[in-house]
Amino acid sequence: MNSKQKILVIDDEEGIRDTLETILSLDGYDVTTAINGEEGIKSAEAHIPDLIICDIMMPIMDGYEVAKRVRENKEMVATPFLFLSAKASHLDFRKGLGAGADDYLIKPFRNEELLAAIEMRLKRVKSLTDGQKSLEDSINNAKHIQDVILPMDSALEDQFKDHFKIYRPRDVISGDFYWLKERENNTAFFAVADCTGHGVPGAMLSMVCYDKLNAVSAENRSISPGKLLTKVNGMIYDFMLANQKDIPIKDGMDIALCEFDSDKKSVVFSGAARPLYIITDQELVESETIVKHDEEKGKNLYEVKGDIYSIGASNSKHNFTEQTIPVQENDRLYLFSDGYTDQFGGPKDKKFNRSRLRKALLATSAQPIEDQKEHLESLLNEWKGKQEQTDDITLIGIEV
Repeated sequence: MNSKQKILVIDDEEGIRDTLETILSLDGYDVTTAINGEEGIKSAEAHIPDLIICDIMMPIMDGYEVAKRVRENKEMVATPFLFLSAKASHLDFRKGLGAGADDYLIKPFRNEELLAAIEMRLKRVKSLTDGQKSLEDSINNAKHIQDVILPMDSALEDQFKDHFKIYRPRDVISGDFYWLKERENNTAFFAVADCTGHGVPGAMLSMVCYDKLNAVSAENRSISPGKLLTKVNGMIYDFMLANQKDIPIKDGMDIALCEFDSDKKSVVFSGAARPLYIITDQELVESETIVKHDEEKGKNLYEVKGDIYSIGASNSKHNFTEQTIPVQENDRLYLFSDGYTDQFGGPKDKKFNRSRLRKALLATSAQPIEDQKEHLESLLNEWKGKQEQTDDITLIGIEV
């Protein structure tokens, strides 16, 4: 018995309404009644009851339509809904449950049966609600842990005075992460990684990969980006295979990893299925892995391609390559997961794609880097519109 729980009774028979109101009120429920389906829907939408008892055969709107309308309302999609009807065939019972009801009682009813059905349904909802609350609390705690593990904004600012970060988990926690490791001799590793999946599975894998990057770079302080990825690749492969001897490996990490040397003005890049974009007024030597895409007002956008393999997902013996690229003052470097470019939206509900991103980066490269960030966020929001976010999104821009 709970005096605060609200029950809505919808029935066109006055005698049934009065009887139900008396029985339920004596048992401690707050009861509201409605004389037909249309009035019942208006009452339900206005007050959001904890449980609904509804007749089927009613004028204006029958019970089946009421159940359908209730289930279409996001606030009542889980509200217990009981049909109370004189229609007693097995087919009627199945049709009632198929319409969205949680239970089906036959008129005339026994008081004990009705009250037991109500109590059971309300307890089940409370159990589900408590479980959902516990799950949400756990996920929020996991987000706090993930936020603590990721590099602090102050660390990014100390290393790169002019930079921006767009970091948007699709769910509360993310399969994307960004990584920064200060090294000796004025060098630093920085990376953007995209682990398989999103939400809890993606976040768990991302923290494993993050830990391996830290462990390998701490053990060998002079290791280069390509050798670092090669070492981590083997470790992640072994980790994923440890308890799955006969199951093909599918999970892994895509990553764009740079070592920036502020004295030599150079970047050593190694990528696992992710590229690096550079905007510069230099003319870089093009090759199979360094491709000039666009040019605007003396600025060139180059893509430095990574290797085709993901970390830990397919080839444990692969030796990741690396490339050294000269940089100069005011050059901009961009590392990103595929979440931004894979976002669906626009007038034809298509992916944003890399070509649009490159054009947007180049068109705004003369702006202060914070203004560029605002433009990219606005562009993404406009493209996305009312669509759901497709994937975790991470995009980091750095000005040399």
